Order: sequence, then structure tokens, then C-alpha cells
Amino acid sequence: MASGVALSLAVVLASLVPPYMLKIFINDVLIPRNLFAIGTIILALILAYGASVSLSVAQNYILNYIGQKLTNDLRVRIYEHVMEKLSIGFIESFQSERILSRITTDVGNTQWFLVWGIPTLLTNAVLIIGIGFIMFSMNQELGALALIPAPAMVVGTIIYRKRSRLKYHKEWRRSADITSLLTDTIPSTLLVKSYAKEEAEVERLRSLTDELFDAQMKVVKTNLSWWPLLGFVLSSTTVLIWFMGVSMCYQARWSSAPS
Repeated sequence: MASGVALSLAVVLASLVPPYMLKIFINDVLIPRNLFAIGTIILALILAYGASVSLSVAQNYILNYIGQKLTNDLRVRIYEHVMEKLSIGFIESFQSERILSRITTDVGNTQWFLVWGIPTLLTNAVLIIGIGFIMFSMNQELGALALIPAPAMVVGTIIYRKRSRLKYHKEWRRSADITSLLTDTIPSTLLVKSYAKEEAEVERLRSLTDELFDAQMKVVKTNLSWWPLLGFVLSSTTVLIWFMGVSMCYQARWSSAPS
């Protein structure tokens, strides 16, 4: 896990190099027409992009390797706990299909969170800090403008997290119920047919899929109520930064122009 997080951070740091090199390319090469430095800058950009791609490949391999190992180990541990430590009375009172769902569906969700969720959160935090550091080192006013959406992002994320947590949990539970039903009825098809319960079982599955659909659409609506708005705020901030940057360039040119 530590190696995966370290590679994720390395990918972020590598991705910050090309934009900074492009800034040097525009300001120190194209504008002053410094033809002698073009080859050096282009070579540096190619190396930076190559390093970023190589680190990204290594990151994906390591995270997938860790994810598969973690998932298999967790499933074995849960199965071992059920077989060796849980009493017969508890197993009889707790549907066996739900235990199976814990070993399959819930472990998969846990794998995604541990292997992809945490590294993504850390890398995004480092990316924001790195971009902020570069912007403030280049221009403090533009760096301050970039922080305008930060309060809204923090408050909105807290609200979104509270709303989405229960909706995602309900979606996962409905998915687990479907898995539980299928693992219960398919091995017992002959028994279901002997009691002429085919239509009843199909109706149960249809009802569960309808509940899953409703839960999924609530998740979609929750996501659509936040992420597009966040994208609009960030895009508007980008436009504002471009506008202020161009205005500052023109002001600098006018102030330096001979009267």
C-alpha cells in the first residue's frame, strides 16, 4: 500500500513538471525567439511526459496487484472467521446469502476504497498543494484568485458526503440483496419448481431490481447536484484567472511603454 501511495505522489509531482516547462517555453523561448533553447526545452518536455507515463504504468500495476492480493486475503479471512469462530446459532439466525454477499460484494467495495480511494484522495491533495505553490511562486495575486472556490468546495464536499454516504450504502445493500437472492434460488431450482414458485421468485427479483434502480438513480441525482456545479465553479475561476492575467500583462506593457 505504501509503495502504491508513493507512486501516486510521484505521478502527481511528475505531472506538475510539463506545465512549468511550457511556461518557460513560452516566456523564455517563444516570446524572445530564443531558437537555441528550443531543442533543450522540447527534449525536457518529452522526458517529463515519458517519466509521467512510466510512473503511471507502474502505479496502476502496483495498485492492481495490491488490490487483488488484499481482496483475496480479506475474503479468506472472512471465510475463516465464519467457519472457525461463528457459532451455528449465529449462522442460522443470519442469512447465509448475506454472509456470501459480505465475502463478495462488500469486499470488492472495500478493495476499491483502500486501493484507489485513499491514494486518489492523497494525490489530489498533493496536486492542489503543488499547483498552489507554483501559482503563488509565480504570481501571488493570481494564486489568491485560485483560492476563491476553496471555501465553497470544502462546504459543498461536506454536504455532499453526508448526503451521498447513505445513498451509496443503500445501493450496495440492494445489490447485496440481489446477490443473496440469486445464490439462494439458483442452486435450489429443482426445489423452486417442485413447489411451483417460479413466478414468485421472478417477482422477488423484479422487485429487488426495481429497488436497486431507484437507489442507483438517487445516487446519480446526488452526484449531478454537486459535481457539475463544482466543475462550473472551477471553470469560472479559470476564466477569471485568465482574464486577470491578461489584464495584468496589458497593464505591465502600458506602464513600460515610452510616454
